[in-house]
Order: sequence, then C-alpha cells, then structure tokens
Amino acid sequence: MALPVVERTGYLGGAIATHAALEPARRRFDRATYEKLRAALALVFGTESMIVFRDVLSLDAETARKVKQWAIRAPVEAALAESAKRAGSAKRERARRRAWAS
Repeated sequence: MALPVVERTGYLGGAIATHAALEPARRRFDRATYEKLRAALALVFGTESMIVFRDVLSLDAETARKVKQWAIRAPVEAALAESAKRAGSAKRERARRRAWAS
C-alpha cells in the first residue's frame, strides 16, 4: 500500500479497499498503471461516492450498486489494455535490440 497517499489524505478506507481489491490481479498491471487505477478506484470506493449516489443523484440502492459496478469495470478494463499495450511495446523493443545486436 502506498503510505504517502494514505498519510496525505488521512483516509484509510479507500486506500485499503482498492489495495485489497486489486492485489490478486496486481501482476497484470505495470506499476504506473496500477497506481493510476488505485487512485481512480478510490473515488468509487470512498464514502463520498455513496453520498453522491444517494443525496445528489437520488439513486436507489440497487441502481447505485449497478452504477458502481460499471464505474469500477471501466477503469479496470482501460488499465488492462494500457498495461498490455506497454508490455507489447517493451517486448517489441527488446526484439528490435536483439536483432540489431546480431
């Protein structure tokens, strides 16, 4: 867990929730993408999101749950695609270097 983020915000709940949720899939993301995804998901896991769902948008619990699932899925899919693209670029670069070395 990135303690500087926790210390700066003073809020452990979102940081712990995002870390726990992403830990099983951690190796599927490069470091920069993983940290960006954790930050994006902290917005969804935080208590503020529930305040917006209920008080600002007046969503019932079931609709809020569905929106929250969608809001989680979208950045996860984007992060997976970004990490795969970076991994592919790195792999192509290594192959190019090997070709030049021979």
